[in-house]
Amino acid sequence: MNIINDISNSMSNKIIYQLLIDDLQIVATEIIQRKLTPEELESIATKLADRIDWFDTISVVIRENIK
Repeated sequence: MNIINDISNSMSNKIIYQLLIDDLQIVATEIIQRKLTPEELESIATKLADRIDWFDTISVVIRENIK
């Protein structure tokens, strides 16, 4: 058994970063002075996933930190 593969496989599904409903509610409270309704949360969550430029963000961090 290859230790490197075992480590890699166990880490492949590890969550690195996530947004919580509380995160959305904090921003909503700050910008519209109220919490979002369940319907608004659903709408925002669907659109938010399409707007987060995760590939470029990861690429920039790799290039800045890995030589």
